[in-house]
Amino acid sequence: MRRKEYQKALADLEHAIELDPAYAAAYFTRACVHTALQYHDRAASDYAMARQLAPRKVPDLVGEVRLDQVACKSLIESVRR
Repeated sequence: MRRKEYQKALADLEHAIELDPAYAAAYFTRACVHTALQYHDRAASDYAMARQLAPRKVPDLVGEVRLDQVACKSLIESVRR
């Protein structure tokens, strides 16, 4: 994805979170986008929120601040189920 597409994704995810602050998949997906943009502190914060909201769906990756983009894609699909 190009940087411009990541920025659009962030805007869409922020809107989704505004509409439903308990939407764990949006936080997790935003964590992945932040990771791709190398905003690791923001990614860690969003990941923690997703884990808090859906502890059974979001895998326990505590300590894994730099999430692998391929792993993110796979994990996003599992969170959405």
